[in-house]
Amino acid sequence: MYNHIKYVCDVKFGVHSFRAIASKFAKDRNHTYFANVALEANRKLGGASHTLDAHKLGFIPGCKTVVVCVDVTHPSPGSSTNASSGAAIVASIDQNLTQWPAELCTQAVFQKMISRLDELLKSRLKLWAKQHRRSVSPEDVLIYHDAVLEGQ
Repeated sequence: MYNHIKYVCDVKFGVHSFRAIASKFAKDRNHTYFANVALEANRKLGGASHTLDAHKLGFIPGCKTVVVCVDVTHPSPGSSTNASSGAAIVASIDQNLTQWPAELCTQAVFQKMISRLDELLKSRLKLWAKQHRRSVSPEDVLIYHDAVLEGQ
C-alpha cells in the first residue's frame, strides 16, 4: 500500500507525501520521532528547518547561484543482465540551500558520462527560475560531481 501511495503521489501527480507511524505517536515521550516528523513535514511544505550562515557562503547567497550535484550509480555484481545504470541530479532552488529537488534517469549500463545531462540540468534551472519568479537562469551554476576523470 505504501509503495503504491508514494508512486501515485510522487510520479503521477508530483505531490509531496510522507508517512508517520501511528503506534509511534501513541508512545509517551517519543520526542525524537515527533521532531523528525515535524522536520520532514516542514521541509516537504517548503520550509527551512536548518540554514547556513550566509556570510560564510561567499558568492552563493543572494538568489543568483544554483548549486548542482550529479552522480551515476551502476548495478552491483550479480545484478540482472538487463540492469541499467542510474543518473541523478539535485539542485538548490532556494536561497537557504534547504530545498534540493531531484531528477533521475536510466542510461546504458556502466556508462560513466551522464547521457542526458543537458536535459536534466535544464529541468533544474527551469525549476530554480520558477521558484525565484524569474524568466532567466541564475548568474552562477556551481556543479559538484565525484570521481570525474581528467578530460570529462
